[in-house]
Amino acid sequence: MPRRANLCTLSILSVDSVTQGGPAATDCVAVCVVRCIDGTARTGMVFHRVAPGMRTRTDVTPLTLAAIEWYGKQVDQLDTVHSAKVTLAGAGAGANALAAWDVLASAPDTASLTHESGNDEAPRPAEAEALSSR
Repeated sequence: MPRRANLCTLSILSVDSVTQGGPAATDCVAVCVVRCIDGTARTGMVFHRVAPGMRTRTDVTPLTLAAIEWYGKQVDQLDTVHSAKVTLAGAGAGANALAAWDVLASAPDTASLTHESGNDEAPRPAEAEALSSR
């Protein structure tokens, strides 16, 4: 039986700045202070805004966690209960798109799934689809 995908939930404490720019013309970059309230956030993870207390997406526009600054140092991950300044990139980071107390949940990363037997092979497509729909 496969393990759950690496999921993470962030709560935005403040939005420090929003700038236009990125690979696509509609992309923006937002610098926010967040608290990791569940799981471990890693750079490169994709997040979506969700209804508080639920994993139901309220916004389907993806946000990529581009950078994490923890106590003045650039780090690759942020663990539960810690706060950090993060850079979020994507169309969902536009002006007035993010606000304090918004909740962001990561999209399941099916590439990181492993089997409980310790076998590190990628899950079969049916397993990955079943887990991503949870």
